[in-house]
Amino acid sequence: MDNTDALDEVGLGFTADMGKEGGFVGRDALAARRAAAKAAGGLGSRLVSVRLLDPAPLMYHGEVHVHAC
Repeated sequence: MDNTDALDEVGLGFTADMGKEGGFVGRDALAARRAAAKAAGGLGSRLVSVRLLDPAPLMYHGEVHVHAC
């Protein structure tokens, strides 16, 4: 997870209190992303953890693994 990932894409959307009095930094952007995802029928991407049972492959950060649903 880094600064280019949105809360909903990393599974942390529940941490944003959209009804918080006074709002919060990024509230409008998050609301717009959620509306766009709803209109598109779901998230465009989702960050997940990958567990490797074989210790030989080295994974660093930012590897892209595409899984078609």
